[in-house]
Amino acid sequence: VEHAAADPAILIAGVVPVRQPMDVSAAAELRFFLADAGGPDIREITEATTARGYPVVIAERIMVTDRLRTGPPSGAQLQAVVLDPDRPRIAVFTLHSLTGRGWLELAGVAGQLVAGVDFGSSAALAG
Repeated sequence: VEHAAADPAILIAGVVPVRQPMDVSAAAELRFFLADAGGPDIREITEATTARGYPVVIAERIMVTDRLRTGPPSGAQLQAVVLDPDRPRIAVFTLHSLTGRGWLELAGVAGQLVAGVDFGSSAALAG
């Protein structure tokens, strides 16, 4: 992923099979689990819906290299999980920046892709 105001980042996306279709209640459960088990690097966990109404859970992680977590960020990561309430599958997006420079701009680009997920389309991640 590239943006003029940011260092390049890597975006990996894929559709993953799960045991059963997952709905809004599964999204809430995932968000609570991440909040409890995520560790100190996770800065924010949100729950939303995509433009087509699919539930999505987004976790943002800012990595800091020193033990006291007081230094500048050494990288940033955003993970978004889009749930398909009709079929047993999820779309998983992971955006990773080694430097974190221009992170908000990069996250905005990834957010546009996540918002456009359409499980009804043959190109589920194309949006």
